[in-house]
Parts: sequence; structure tokens; C-alpha cells
Amino acid sequence: MSTTNNLFIEFVKSNINFFISAGFLAMNVFSFYRAINKKQKNNNLINDNNNSSNQKIKIKKIIIYPIKSCKGVEVKSCKLDKYGFVNDRRFMLIQNGRFMTQRKTPKMALIQPNISEDGKWLIIKDKDNTTSEIRVLINDTDRKQVINAGIWKDNVNVVDCGDEPSIWLSNFLGVDDVRLVTMASGESYTRKVDTEYIDKQQKENKEIHQVSLCDGSPTNFLSESSINELNNRISETRKSNGEEQRPPLTWERFRPNILISGDNDDGSKQCKPFEEDTWEQIGISGLILKKLSAGCPRCKLTTVNFETGVINPYDDNEPLRTLETFRKFDSGLLFGAEFIHEFENEVNGAEISLNNKNNNNNNNNNNNNNNNNNNNNNNNNNNNNNNNNNNNNNNNNNNNNNNNNNDNNNNNNNNNNNNNNNNNNNNNNNNKY
Repeated sequence: MSTTNNLFIEFVKSNINFFISAGFLAMNVFSFYRAINKKQKNNNLINDNNNSSNQKIKIKKIIIYPIKSCKGVEVKSCKLDKYGFVNDRRFMLIQNGRFMTQRKTPKMALIQPNISEDGKWLIIKDKDNTTSEIRVLINDTDRKQVINAGIWKDNVNVVDCGDEPSIWLSNFLGVDDVRLVTMASGESYTRKVDTEYIDKQQKENKEIHQVSLCDGSPTNFLSESSINELNNRISETRKSNGEEQRPPLTWERFRPNILISGDNDDGSKQCKPFEEDTWEQIGISGLILKKLSAGCPRCKLTTVNFETGVINPYDDNEPLRTLETFRKFDSGLLFGAEFIHEFENEVNGAEISLNNKNNNNNNNNNNNNNNNNNNNNNNNNNNNNNNNNNNNNNNNNNNNNNNNNNDNNNNNNNNNNNNNNNNNNNNNNNNKY
């Protein structure tokens, strides 16, 4: 035994330098692995530079949603008050004191609300006109009992709209005890913007920012270019899986308030895919809207077919499945941009119109600008870390660079997310919108 021990001791002594070198090598490999993982995780953060431009944007559609989680209404112009667009999500359906959405009741997608020409009535019918319409007075809240209703983690004061709409809605949806409620009038209703969705520069103003019965943001922007890019990727996903191709998704799946045109009148590109990610401030009709959050997190509501009221009709979880491969960020599957208007007393009556020619992206944080003062770009030239969230042209700058690490640094590169393709997309079902 002693001879064996002596041989082992001599072996260790003679190879001590090798063991030390191997230990250092293992430590370096581990450090490199952690650095790469941290770098890839940071790629999921939308860049926050302060490059300014006066880029023109063209509004294609303005949409309001009078009843939360029901169909939208296209309008040519819309006024704003402190809660956002007038008549946008001022009504909602509740059951047992809690709000209802298409997530659990997808047939709500077939309810078509509208506003009468004189602006006094909410008109409710189904999209195919198979039932008689009902009418509910707007702002008919005086001298009516205020009740409490839950919406996400908030409890808000609302007014019940009566038995007639309740009976109609319960019968149409096949759900018992559905009640239509509207925001209580005056100071009775208050609901502050969730600080979780306010960027650092907005936190000092959180007391004055109010929202209606929307999920989190009073104004949602989405570009046609982003929708087209997503459709292209969904088509590729289905092709690679040997699946049948389906009709492309339209803006109705994503419920924006402002749909930005992708092309100019001459056919040139007006807005690149996901360019709305980079906008910090937008000026429309003299009104300033500021970026509220990193983006709009998407959930299973986007899988509802708004023509049939069926959730996930093809059992493929699209568009969430494809969004998981290239739009997965720390705060969820982001698609579209959330904004809030700067509210002062004089904002009441401000109006956004399709006919206005002075819609500017006043503070466009263009992540494609390779001259930004990003510390990572200055200090890590070897890796050429160009974190372009909205680069959809296969990152030609990076492709021409011979550094080995370039291929893993773009959020829109599908290769970055191969490990995520088999994830359960339903983990994001609690995300808003």
C-alpha cells in the first residue's frame, strides 16, 4: 500500500504543472462560457440610444376598441383625453366581478361594437348580423350605482349597463351572468399606468398617467412591415415542418390603435420591419407620444381566428410559435410598440387624423446607426456586437465581418433561438395584449 501511495505522490509531483495548467484552462473556458451567455442574454434588451431624426411616418389605419377584447372599429380621426383614445376600451364584459377576454372566451372576437354617428350610443351586434342589435347610452353613469370590478391586478370603479345587454351577451356567448360595464364618471374612476411598463424617464410622471380598461398601454403602434415579416417567417416555419400553408395574418390579430404604412406612395419602403421598436417619441397633430415600454408582450389571444372565434384553429400555436424563435425578450414575446401621450390639461380634445400630413417620428432611436455611442461597440470591437433589434436584412454588416462571434449577436437571427423552438409557448399566456 505504501509503495502505491509513494508512486501516486511521485506521479502528482511530476505532473503538477500539467494539473495547474488544466485548472487554469477549465477556469478560462467557464469564464468564456458565462461571458457568451451574458452577451446573448443582453441581446434580448431593446437598445436605448438617443439618436434623433424627423422621419415621416404614414398612418394607414386608426382603430378603437369600444368594448375590451371585442372587435375594433376603424375611424378616420379620434380625439384623446387623459385615458387615451376617446371611446377606446371604455366598456368591458365581466363575470363574477372579473374582466373577460378572448383568452378564455374566444367567441368575443365575433362581437362587433360601434359608435353611433352622434356619438351618444354604443351599438352592439354580432359580426354576421345574425342577431338584432342593442344600444347602450355612452356616459350614462350619473345617479347609477358604482360597483367594483377586477382587471388584472387592479380593482376599478365601474357602472353596470343593465339587464338588456347582459341577456344579449350571455345568450350570444353561451356564458351565464355576463355583465356589460363602463368606466365610472369623473374622479370615481382612476387607474394608473402600471409602473412595470414605464421606462425610467417616465417614472417621475407616473401619477398623472391614467389608462382606461385596456391591458396596460393606452396606445399601441404596429407597422405593416412587421406583420409582413412575421408572415414570411411563419410561412418558412410551416414549410420547414412540412405543414400546410395558411392565409397570412392581418392586423386584426394584434389589435393596434395605430397601423403604420409599410410603403410610401411611390412604392419605396416607408417603415422597416420592427422599426417601431426604436422609436422613443412620436409627434402627431401637435401631440407628443412617448415610448412606454420595451414593447407589447403577446399572448394566446393572438392565436384566435377573429373570423370564426376559434382559438388556435390549426393547433400550431401561431403566431406565438414563430415569435418565440426571434422576438423573445426578457419581458416576453414582443410585437408592436406601446406609447403614452404627454398629458396636460390642454391635451383634452387633441385629435389624431388619417389626413394629417405632419406625423413625425421626432426621436427615432435607429438601431441601424452604426455610429451610436454604445459602450459595447467601443469596447468590444473584436466581437462587433451590433445589437440591432430591427435589422431584417440578414445583418449584412456582420456577415462581412470575419469575427467568429458575430453570428450570434442579432435578436432577429433565427439561429439564436434554436434552443427555444421546442419551448412551450403557452408560458406567455399571462402576458398582456
